[in-house]
Amino acid sequence: MQVSVAGVMATWCFDKSDADNCCSPAIGGSLFRSLTYSFGSICLGSLFEAIVAVLRYLIDSARAQREQDSDRGACGTILLCIVDCLAELLEELLKSFNRWAYVYVGLYGTSYIESGKRVIELFTSRGFTAIITDNLVGYVLGFASFAIGMVTAFAGWLIQHWAGSDETGHSYIFGPLPVPGVWASLIGFLVGLWVSSVMMNVLKGAVNTLIVCWADSPAAMQAQHPKLTAELSETYQDVFDMLGVPTAAFGEPMSPAVP
Repeated sequence: MQVSVAGVMATWCFDKSDADNCCSPAIGGSLFRSLTYSFGSICLGSLFEAIVAVLRYLIDSARAQREQDSDRGACGTILLCIVDCLAELLEELLKSFNRWAYVYVGLYGTSYIESGKRVIELFTSRGFTAIITDNLVGYVLGFASFAIGMVTAFAGWLIQHWAGSDETGHSYIFGPLPVPGVWASLIGFLVGLWVSSVMMNVLKGAVNTLIVCWADSPAAMQAQHPKLTAELSETYQDVFDMLGVPTAAFGEPMSPAVP
C-alpha cells in the first residue's frame, strides 16, 4: 500500500493534472507498478521484517523458558537482555528504513537497496536528518485514530441503548451477555480504531512522499504547487533555525533518480 500511495502522491506533486480525482490514471498505474515491477522490492523489505519478527519471537520464547528454569545463571540473563535490545533496535531501524525506501520505490521504481541508499543520501545532503528523526506525523495521526475510536465507541453505546433489551433483560444485539453497553462500546472502539488506522496509514504515506518529492525536486513542486511549496519552505526554515541545523545544503534541486 505504501508504494502505491507513493506513486499516486508523486504524480500529484509533479503533474497534478494526472492525479486530480479518485478515478485518475495515476491510481491504476501506481497499483500496477506495485504489483509488477516493484513487487520484488516490496517482498524483499517484507522478508527482512519477517526475519526480524522471527528473531524477536525466538528471543521471547527463550526468555519465557528461562523464567521457568530454576537453574538459570546471571550471565545468560544479561546476554539475553543485550540480544533483545539489539533485536528491538534493529526492528525499529528496519521499519524506518522501509518506510522511506518504499517511498523511493514508488517514486522511481528503483530496487529496494538502491532506493534506501538514495533516500538516505537525499536526506543527508538536504540536512533533513533532524527533521526525519523528530517526525511527529505518526503521533498526530495515531491520536486522530484514537479519537475516532472513541467516537465510534460512543456510537456503539448509542446503538445498543436505542436497541434496548427484551423483557428478560437480554440485549437485542448481544443476547444474554452482561453489560451490553460496555461490549457495544468496546466493539465500536476496536472497529473505529482499525478502520481509521488503515486510512491514517494512507495519509502518513502521502506525507512521507510529499517530504521526499519536495526535498528531491523543489523546482518541480514550485511549478505545480507554488503556495504549498512556499509554506513548506517557510516552515522548513523556521524549524531548522530552531534546531540549529544549517540549511545551506538545501539549494538547487537534485537530479531525479533513473529507474
